[in-house]
Order: sequence, then C-alpha cells, then structure tokens
Amino acid sequence: MRYIASRYRAGLMGPGHVEAVEQLPGLVATVAAHTAGLTAAQATAGAALPRAGGALTGPVTSYDLQVMDAATVSLDVRLGQVWDWTVPADRTLGPLLAVGLADLGAAAVWEGAIFLHATSAATVTIDPSYKLPSGAAYTIVMAAGDVWRVHILYRRRRGRASASIAKETP
Repeated sequence: MRYIASRYRAGLMGPGHVEAVEQLPGLVATVAAHTAGLTAAQATAGAALPRAGGALTGPVTSYDLQVMDAATVSLDVRLGQVWDWTVPADRTLGPLLAVGLADLGAAAVWEGAIFLHATSAATVTIDPSYKLPSGAAYTIVMAAGDVWRVHILYRRRRGRASASIAKETP
C-alpha cells in the first residue's frame, strides 16, 4: 500500500489506482462471503433432491422413442420430442395428443420430430391438423429403406401444429 501511495504522490499514478487498491481487501472479503453462501446453497439443494422414487411432473424431454406401429399413430407430447417409427405399410400420422395447458405446463411451444423408416414401399398420410407449407402434399410416398423426417412445432396459444417434411439422405 505504501509503495502505490508513494508513486501516486510522485505523480506516476492517478487517484483511481490508490482508491481501488484501498478497496481491494473489502472486495476480497465480499467475494469470499458470496462463495461460502453459494457453496452452502448448493449443499442444501443437493440434499433436497430425491435419490430414488418420487414423482416427476410436467413435460419430459426424451430422445429416440420408438413408435408402436398401428394404422394411425398419434404422438403424445408428454412422452418426448424425438420419435422413430418403422413404417411397414400404408399408415396415417394422426393429430398430436396432450397439447393442453395441463399437459404442456407453462411451455407455450412444443417442438419435436418423427423419423419415418420404411421397410417396404408405403404411403404415410399426414393428418390435416398439421399445417404444412403452402402447396405441400399431405402424403409421403416412401420406398423401402427411405427415411423421412416430419418436424413439428406446436404453439399452444394458436392451438395449431405447423410441420415440415424432408427426406433424409442415407
């Protein structure tokens, strides 16, 4: 402290430098107190988390859910966001399920995708509740081995699902 103060008197440093150095011990004490408080808060939060059991509420984000094949398949948005569907024959992608306030919680938007994997030639008809880009067909004609992606964006306030369709490259 004396060295900096003597350099200040000699005109080598401005008054802000001396003031900052004089406040440094207080700043160090403040940072130490905040660090101790954060460490205690993390320990408390960690102790409160259940290690087993319990119930999870609200939407769950999971990946690569396998669709159970049926003539018409509707996705339940509470279960996940990324789906794989092995399409063995002509099928219909039905409307989204569970898109209400109770299901989506505070989320105003749900976004997901379903990947269609054709095992043989098939046509998938998409329910008109999905709003596709202007001029897009509501059918996907697939050859064996094709993979198509339907990307879905559901806006709860509007009560509608917008979708886009793309053929994936192998």
